[in-house]
Amino acid sequence: MEVKWWPHVSTGTVTWNTSQKEKQWSDSEPVRLKVVCRDATWVREATMAQGDRGVTFGGLEPGTTYSLTVECGDRVAGMRVKTMDGRSTRPTWLLPYSTARRGDLMWVRKAPGDHLRSTGKVAEDEEFMDLLIHDALFALPDGNTFTCIPNPLSRFAIDLTKKINWQRSRRMRNAELAKYRLTVDCTFRASLALAGQLHGKMEASKHGSTDFASATWVTPELVDTLTRSHAKGEHDGIVHHSFELWAGDTLAAVSLGCGVGEVYYDYTHGAVIRDHRRLGTMLTKVVGHLITQAGYKFWYWGARVPETAYMGDYLVHYGAAEYSRDDFFAVWDPLVAKPLPSPGIERVLAEGRSLVKMKPNPGDAGCPL
Repeated sequence: MEVKWWPHVSTGTVTWNTSQKEKQWSDSEPVRLKVVCRDATWVREATMAQGDRGVTFGGLEPGTTYSLTVECGDRVAGMRVKTMDGRSTRPTWLLPYSTARRGDLMWVRKAPGDHLRSTGKVAEDEEFMDLLIHDALFALPDGNTFTCIPNPLSRFAIDLTKKINWQRSRRMRNAELAKYRLTVDCTFRASLALAGQLHGKMEASKHGSTDFASATWVTPELVDTLTRSHAKGEHDGIVHHSFELWAGDTLAAVSLGCGVGEVYYDYTHGAVIRDHRRLGTMLTKVVGHLITQAGYKFWYWGARVPETAYMGDYLVHYGAAEYSRDDFFAVWDPLVAKPLPSPGIERVLAEGRSLVKMKPNPGDAGCPL
C-alpha cells in the first residue's frame, strides 16, 4: 500500500492527514503514526483505522521541534518539524520528500494553502527537483531548516497559442533591439548565481540589511543541483536554459527556466542594469517570442506577486491569466506529457529568428558574478 501524507502543524497541535492510492486499506498493514519529542522525554502514538482521515496530537509545546514518523508495513518516513510559536495561528503544511516517486505528488494538488515546507536536503536532490518540476512545483530553500515548496492556489501563466505581439512597446522596436545581443546558456551556473545575488540584494535592501546571501532562495546548493541537471541536457522530458541580454560587453539581464514537454517553466530572472530602458522586461519579451517560435504552448511563471505591477501588464496585453489549480492542471498535464517541442530553441536561434541577434558565447569569463 502507498500512503501519501502530510502533517498540519499549528500552535500546539499536529494533525496527520493521509490519502490512499488504493480504494481501501489493507487490514494487515495498519498505518502507525507517532510523534516523538526531540529530546525523547515522551512518546505519543496512534494508529490509523480504515476510513480515518487523520489523527491529531494535542498538547505539543509552541515553538518546539519534534520528530515525526509514519510507519506503513516496512516503509518508514520521517522528518523534524517545529510547531508555530504562540503568536502565529497560520498552519504549515509539510511535504516529506524522502518517500516521493513519480506520481506520488499528485495529492499535493489538493493540499490547502499556497505553499508547503519540507525538511531534508531537497535542494540538493536532482531527482526530487525533477519530480517537483513535473508537478509544477519548485524548491525555495532558506539555507537553514526548511525548504519552501510554492503550491499556489492561483497560478500565473501565458497561453502561447494565442496571437501575441511581443513588439507592441516602442522599446521593442527593431531599431532599439539592434543595440543588444543575446546568449543562451552562457554559462548557466554563472547566470543562476548572478540572479540569486540580484534577488538577495533586492530582498535585503527592503529590510535595511547587507546580508544578501541569506536573503535569497538561490542557495549555492540549489545552484549546484540545477547546474548538474542543466549539464545533462534533455532528460526525462526536461531541459534547462539560461538567457542573457548584453549591452555591448556588459551583461544587462538574465532569465532562467526549463522546458517540460511543451510547457516552458520560468523560475527566476534579474536585471543587472536597472534604468529607463527596462532591459529586464526587454529580455522577458525576447524570451517569450523565442519560446513561442520554438513550439512551446504554455509559459508558467508561478504565483502572481501583487506588488509587482509589471505582471499586470502581461494580463492586459500579452495573453497572461491567473488559473485556479484545477484549470491550470487541465492545461498542464497533457502538455508536459508530450515530448519537447519542435523546432526547438536551438533551431530557432540557428535560423536567426530571435528578436535580438546572437552574441558569440564568451564563456565563464564573460559572465561575471
